[in-house]
Amino acid sequence: MAELHSFFDIAELAGKFLKGTITREERVYLEAWIAQSDQNKALWEKLTRQEYLQQQLESWEEGDPEAAWKELLPAIRSAPPAGKVLAIKRYTRYTAAAMVLLLAGSVAYIAYKNRRTPVSKTEAPVTALNLVKSIPPGSHSAQLVLSNGKVVGLGVAGAQKIREVNGTAVENALNILKYASAGVNLKGNDCYNSVITPRGGEYQLLLSDGTRVWLNAASSIRYPVCFTGKERRVTLVGEAYFEIAKGANQPFIVTTRQTEITVLGTSFNIKAYPDESEDKTSLVEGSVKVSAGTSDALLQPGREAVVARGAGIKVSSANLEEALAWKNGMFVFQSESLESIARKLSRWYNVDMIFGDPELRHIRFTGRLRRYDNMNSLLDIIEATSRVTFTQRGLQVLVGAR
Repeated sequence: MAELHSFFDIAELAGKFLKGTITREERVYLEAWIAQSDQNKALWEKLTRQEYLQQQLESWEEGDPEAAWKELLPAIRSAPPAGKVLAIKRYTRYTAAAMVLLLAGSVAYIAYKNRRTPVSKTEAPVTALNLVKSIPPGSHSAQLVLSNGKVVGLGVAGAQKIREVNGTAVENALNILKYASAGVNLKGNDCYNSVITPRGGEYQLLLSDGTRVWLNAASSIRYPVCFTGKERRVTLVGEAYFEIAKGANQPFIVTTRQTEITVLGTSFNIKAYPDESEDKTSLVEGSVKVSAGTSDALLQPGREAVVARGAGIKVSSANLEEALAWKNGMFVFQSESLESIARKLSRWYNVDMIFGDPELRHIRFTGRLRRYDNMNSLLDIIEATSRVTFTQRGLQVLVGAR
């Protein structure tokens, strides 16, 4: 599936999502569509709300949902493609209406087929979350946002060749996005791209200067497609590991919400998620300067700088095994709070972890777990060694006291 040609494609993905049979590649496309506009996001949230789904179920109960579904498909297949430019004004409202109808039908029909007993007033209504039986680990998936705003799904089978408006050649193959070295015919570094990983995704980049970046789940990085100025500057939200190509006359600068890291050639990890209270820079080799407000700190290998809101820079010894665990396919927890662990698991497994008792957030756990195992296996281990229980409801995990 190279691209989404119609709203029918979206409805098919919606149905697969609800049944729990959607593939990683298909999920990337679905998430890309949801992220394209506020309207898409609002529609998706509406169609997967419990109240709306229950209403659709009740409206379908009196008829034959399978027969109605089969009648609906030919009409929708004949609708104008979502991306068709010709006569778009004429068909916009009809296409939108068809999309709503099809998505609503998909949601109701799939839920209806998976419902075994009537929903009583005391039972939770059937939702998309209840239809997922196991929680697989994340995978190589991301979205590339080009300078013209076009979104390209990454992580699909086969190689992709892309050319930016300034002539830069970009190749996506083997789960690595590679940028050609800057050439004499390229314009300045005013052409920016972004790579965004969803929850449950990770990806690698090879920038035009030879710098290699590993991007963790639920993260994004914005960068020029070629570095031609006096500095190499990128912006990070989330977590990434950098291996910086040396460039004595062109320092590499990473900016986050409250930290700026300046390097010439080194390897380090930055963790700067919006839902974390602090930014953490852990240095593997070389040296970096960490700046926050009016404060600076020079790091040596094996040290880390923590920047907390309004608290300046704190430098201490780094637990590099723990800091780099995600890149090496592991989870390493060293007396870590269950609240912090829950955030990591939520990002990687694309789930929502809900604490029944707020006090459970402060329970601490130590252990080394494989990142590419199903989440259920990890929860069993934590449950066996801690004072908590986990109850799965599709893509929600309820944390309770033992």
